Amino acid sequence: MTYAEALTWLQEWTNYEQQHLPQAMRQVRLERMQQLCRRLGNPQRGFRSVLIGGTNGKGSMAAMLYAMLSHSPLRAGLYTSPHLEDARERIRVSLGPAEPAARSAAGADWITPGQWATAASLVQPAAEALRHADPEAPPTYFELLTAMALVHFRQQGVQLAVLEVGLGGRLDATNVVEPAVTLLGPIALDHTDVLGRTVAEIAVEKAGIIKPGQTVVSAPQVPAVEDVIRAAAEAQGVPLLTYDVDFHASVLEEGLEGLQLSIAGVRGLYEDVRLPLLGRHQAQNAAMAVVALELLSSTGVPRSLVEQGLRATQWPGRLEVVQEEPLVILDGAHNVHAARTLAEALSRHAAGRPVHLLVG
Repeated sequence: MTYAEALTWLQEWTNYEQQHLPQAMRQVRLERMQQLCRRLGNPQRGFRSVLIGGTNGKGSMAAMLYAMLSHSPLRAGLYTSPHLEDARERIRVSLGPAEPAARSAAGADWITPGQWATAASLVQPAAEALRHADPEAPPTYFELLTAMALVHFRQQGVQLAVLEVGLGGRLDATNVVEPAVTLLGPIALDHTDVLGRTVAEIAVEKAGIIKPGQTVVSAPQVPAVEDVIRAAAEAQGVPLLTYDVDFHASVLEEGLEGLQLSIAGVRGLYEDVRLPLLGRHQAQNAAMAVVALELLSSTGVPRSLVEQGLRATQWPGRLEVVQEEPLVILDGAHNVHAARTLAEALSRHAAGRPVHLLVG
């Protein structure tokens, strides 16, 4: 299978979903993803993982943790969604500290077209077999991409993968992994037609990624959500660490170029750390990513790893400053919580300046 053929196959699969099985597309089944992984030899068991859920901040935390891991001796993988321009953005493997020039090049760590084709060719027979077995509920496009990411990580010798939950958590395709650490960003109303009408109902779906044998790290939550997460952690017998209770971050300076932070983790203090992302909310995301890194290590985390990784973090399309005069910011705020975060950032950085706001 060539890259073009792989893209055509995925597009045909997507068209099949949209045109013939609109209801089946919405009926997410974790059992189906588990079956797909079994047919592929359970690639998710070949590496340690961190699973990141919540409503907002998932991608930012994933990008920060991956950036720090990319400066370590470990071979790290990253799986995020959605993509901005190219589907290959979703699946990345670190190049390692020995290749700084290549690492800094845009797209250098993306899955290559050839690797994409290889992963698709391995997933295709298993996916087609499942579709033949149950034509009314075949694997979804997202499940296929997740399977391709897991297969690619195994082929590339990834030692630790960072995965962003796609939708919800309990039934999401990424929930086939057995993470060492689970991060939960702020949980708010979103996708209410699928996940639930209240934040408590949505929290039940999000907290479905909490499993035995891990540590859970949570952002501050509203009381109804906090109760759900705490109950889930207790039910699974796992420790729960919470921002502003067990760890913290302070903003020392902020500007259009990003933040200067002091992060008090659970095992260390990281002072005067630069993060080139806009918005004070990123301080909390950075602290959670640092704590995840601390929990993954039994020997401690070098300060230089945190400094270099956070300074190198790139996460385009999220409060991204693409022009300063006049100020133009790209952001994907798509729910009330995210819109408030965007408004807060604009009030700080755009006061008295012309802003061109284009809303889709």
